[in-house]
Amino acid sequence: MSKTINMQDDNVGRSMGLKIEDMTDIVCENCGCRYFNQVHAFKRVSALLSPTGKEQIMPVPSFRCSDCGHINEEFIIK
Repeated sequence: MSKTINMQDDNVGRSMGLKIEDMTDIVCENCGCRYFNQVHAFKRVSALLSPTGKEQIMPVPSFRCSDCGHINEEFIIK
């Protein structure tokens, strides 16, 4: 069963007083596509900084263009 999402929904951004038509699109710097997939990079946290006192691996979300796979500069994890 698929779910239909109403893109004209008046509730989008309502809690912040935003309207979807007032927002600007973020597009791929490489191909201009407007659609992105979420991907994750992983960072190692040393035992000294970890709240558990043990080394941990933390996922860090980012976004990759769904057409060409490019990651925009603003999404690059440093």
